[in-house]
Amino acid sequence: MLYDTLNVTLTHSIDFQTFFDLLHQSCIEIGLIEEGNENMENYIHVDILDIFCKNFIRGFSKLIIDIGFDALLLEEID
Repeated sequence: MLYDTLNVTLTHSIDFQTFFDLLHQSCIEIGLIEEGNENMENYIHVDILDIFCKNFIRGFSKLIIDIGFDALLLEEID
């Protein structure tokens, strides 16, 4: 669902398997999944999705502020 929502194919020219493999490798690198564990080769730990989403939102928020749309958003809230 995350892959489709972010339209990764269009925005980054990455197919689903590559996106999945990158997230899976991230799980291994931070110790959420043991490398070589055949039972977990088709899974991504939910914590990596939490990290990804928080960083995505943080980056998007910074972009909004950097291009000056934060004032418009604050007006919408009022």
